Amino acid sequence: AVGPFIDAISIDLGTLESADQAGRDAMLLPVAAALSAVPEIRLAAGDATAIRNGNAVLLTGAGAPIELHEAWASFRGQAIAVGFVEFGQFKPRRVILGT
Repeated sequence: AVGPFIDAISIDLGTLESADQAGRDAMLLPVAAALSAVPEIRLAAGDATAIRNGNAVLLTGAGAPIELHEAWASFRGQAIAVGFVEFGQFKPRRVILGT
């Protein structure tokens, strides 16, 4: 087991390789499944676009964090970037393509 991933939910490589694209997509977990122990920053559409372009965004609202060493940004439940929060801004380190 590694983190939330256990043998009971695993798929062997042969099964994955023998499936068609739709079958593979159905077998794989979303990126967000690997980030469950990291704080999530939920973004509105405009901020998500800025993050997808590699830009930092200012986080607003009463519960917005000021500093986080690690965080991930999501839009409509899908992970779009991993990064950190500094001075109230989410700054992406890696943008996740294809979401």
